[in-house]
Amino acid sequence: MSYMKLHILNAQGKLTAHREWLNTCMTETYAKANMLMTLPPLDIIVKAGAHVIPEKGHLGYSPEPGIVYITIDPENPAFYSNYNNALERMLAHELHHAAVVAPV
Repeated sequence: MSYMKLHILNAQGKLTAHREWLNTCMTETYAKANMLMTLPPLDIIVKAGAHVIPEKGHLGYSPEPGIVYITIDPENPAFYSNYNNALERMLAHELHHAAVVAPV
């Protein structure tokens, strides 16, 4: 069974204003990707930080199947614009890395 667990690391409150949108964005993108490829149960960890792609305001990383790390810079104007659904496209890219090919 495929499902996603979203972990928004927010003890400092830097992502509070974006929490609802992030939840919707991540959930909808996961659902769309899951219709196109086999996704394992997946943890998505979202945190605030400055080490992002400056033109995007975010960065994704999937070091192994089942885990995606996303860093968001809430002070970066590019993050607010989310031009051309950049965050959703980045998550879809990382979901591809996190996907597990089912054995035949």
